[in-house]
Amino acid sequence: MNFIKSHRTHILAITLLAFALLATAAVIASRIKAPGNPRVAGVQETTSRGRIAAQIAADLAAGRKAIYADPDYGFNFWYPLGMKVGYVQDVDADQLLFQMQSDTVMEISIKPNADGVTELTPGAIAAANPGMAMADAKERVIWANNGIWFESRTDSGEPLVEFWFLDRDLIYQLTAPAEYSDFLKQVIDTWSWD
Repeated sequence: MNFIKSHRTHILAITLLAFALLATAAVIASRIKAPGNPRVAGVQETTSRGRIAAQIAADLAAGRKAIYADPDYGFNFWYPLGMKVGYVQDVDADQLLFQMQSDTVMEISIKPNADGVTELTPGAIAAANPGMAMADAKERVIWANNGIWFESRTDSGEPLVEFWFLDRDLIYQLTAPAEYSDFLKQVIDTWSWD
């Protein structure tokens, strides 16, 4: 059984490496189209994300969707058929990456509640993550679990939306670029447990 899990981890790591190489190639290609003009490159990225977000919404509305069912943690939700799912397991957390057209649309990080937090609040998140800029934090419920929806930024300033919640002895962190906030809301709305 450990051999299968180890083999699965290696396959997924190789798959994620391939996705990273494709994403790098896409970034390089976008910069070639707009040499020396970071404003144009940024506009192209935003426009591309806008198209992907519109495609996600259209696919879900038209029924071109499937249920993602996680075999290890027992949760499931709806996602578009064209989306690719990758898995990374490291020492601190398991991560699921959902990608469409070589852009990471959403990341789910699942890690042990090592600090024994019993109630997740904006203050608890901020205390555990010094330097994280949180804005517009709101409580939201996901299957009887209270969670926190908030806005944040990457180290390079890219706007993100995040939803964190506790379930049993695990902390779930769902993160997406701000352009994909509607998809993240849809994931939360269709989330259930096996």
